[in-house]
Amino acid sequence: MTEPLRAAPELHVLTPFLRACGGVDGAATVLLLGACIALAPLLIAPVPDAGTRGALIGISLCVGLIEKYFALRVRFDLHLFERIAEGRLDLDALDRGLGRLFGNDAPVAGRDWESRARGTITLARRQLAFFAAQGLLLGLAALSFVFG
Repeated sequence: MTEPLRAAPELHVLTPFLRACGGVDGAATVLLLGACIALAPLLIAPVPDAGTRGALIGISLCVGLIEKYFALRVRFDLHLFERIAEGRLDLDALDRGLGRLFGNDAPVAGRDWESRARGTITLARRQLAFFAAQGLLLGLAALSFVFG
């Protein structure tokens, strides 16, 4: 590594963005819990014409779990990028650590900082997209309760 990454201004912009995605994950958790609460009565005492509502809520639960996966990946990358920004980790050490953690050579060995950042931004965008889909599905389910 020729130049310390902690000097890269993009790194100091990326970490707050990833932290903000953690707030979105908190909101997704609220939606996930709301979906569980909304689905429980439909499972206990089925109501006529509840199939569409139940399907929308069930799909939103699945979408919410996928959001949780992406949130976990984004949070993991956030912690790695924070260590890089602090100068406690460099890309070579990161590759070695990932290789040891997953029991093989790190598949991303040799990737530069920019491509790693783009990959993390892609994960964050997917997380945000699944959060939006989760909210949309629950909104449609709520409308079906109102307009039956």
